[in-house]
Amino acid sequence: MPRDVLELVRALYSQIGTHEALAAQGVGKAETFERDGRYGEAELLRILARDHRIRVLEVRAHIGLLEMGFDRDGD
Repeated sequence: MPRDVLELVRALYSQIGTHEALAAQGVGKAETFERDGRYGEAELLRILARDHRIRVLEVRAHIGLLEMGFDRDGD
């Protein structure tokens, strides 16, 4: 795999960690808000957490496509 593509893959893996952490934080805060009766804010945080989890899936798909493309080419 060319160096520039390898650097891109590393950056994408870093994004996964960031989005997973943000999703976990959002869920944790949502639980706190819900206990405090702040249901609307809790729901908003759950939506944002879901968006971060979706972004993780998208980034993993991009990484997979990159890796498949270079495995197929033999690079």
